[in-house]
Amino acid sequence: AAREAGLVDEVLDDEALMARLRALAGSDDAYGRVALASYQRPVVPQVFGDAVGVITAAGPILMGRQPPGAIGSENMAALLADAREDDDIKALVLRVDSGGGSVLASEVVREHVQRVQAAGKPVVVSMASTAASGGYWIAATADEIWAAPTTITGSIGVFAILPTFEESLRAVGITRDGVATGPLAGGLDPMRTLSEPMRRLLQASIEHGYGRFVALVAEGRGLSPEAVDAVGQGRIWTGEQAMARGLVDRLGGLDDAIARAAELADMPRFAVRHLEEPPTPLQALAQRLIEDFGIGAQAAGQAGLVGPVARSLLAEWQLLDALNDPKHVYALCDACGPLL
Repeated sequence: AAREAGLVDEVLDDEALMARLRALAGSDDAYGRVALASYQRPVVPQVFGDAVGVITAAGPILMGRQPPGAIGSENMAALLADAREDDDIKALVLRVDSGGGSVLASEVVREHVQRVQAAGKPVVVSMASTAASGGYWIAATADEIWAAPTTITGSIGVFAILPTFEESLRAVGITRDGVATGPLAGGLDPMRTLSEPMRRLLQASIEHGYGRFVALVAEGRGLSPEAVDAVGQGRIWTGEQAMARGLVDRLGGLDDAIARAAELADMPRFAVRHLEEPPTPLQALAQRLIEDFGIGAQAAGQAGLVGPVARSLLAEWQLLDALNDPKHVYALCDACGPLL
């Protein structure tokens, strides 16, 4: 309709549009361009002065981008890169409140922490109520680790999870058979019992991961691998016990860690900058309702009227936040049960 009215010249999809732009630029390769979001963003000079950056890592550690309440490897990598590249931030405090999660995601986060250190900015980890397993992994090579006396930490260990359902399926008369070309073919099939070669391979991966964990802790805390193994093997310690065993450097809260980071960066005067991703509009609305009406995970589990209403609202928020068609047009089976 817009083309017929003379408001636009052509109707093109993304591929055709990019081809047209390359032709106009006279190049088949990449060409200089400015994204619309960058073009629209006002250029406002910001003057902060020397600062200690604070990044909060709370929740399970998972790969990729994750919503609030979880530590996504991509989210954290982006925030840590911002801290590294911001010339005003001279030191960083990583506030950890996590019982762990993915080993690979934990290592991605730890590597980005190390890159901040490599840029000449000291990193101090401040442990909240829990910083164990993957939560300790991401802290292992920081310049200093601070914990509360009652922090749950340590749990230096790894394991693998591979659920299989062959017995459940057999109970309803479903079985599986086939021909394989090697001992590991179909080794991760959830409909089959874990084969002995695959079991040995997973065990080797676990032992390698544990060795890597021990080596990182030994490197970061100035301990021998034997000493780390003696307090590792999945053992859990309070912050006070961890300090006595060399896993934690000092006892104190977030403010103590911030003051120490400034001291390490030789900053007698400094500001504190909290680095975080802005919430989406729907997340902000959900948070406002949770704060105003107490509709949260705790309320959602209560009996009576509040529980079902809260669960329904939270489910709808999750669905709305996931629906991102630019024209708001969808093909969804409303009668097929939960959509998320």
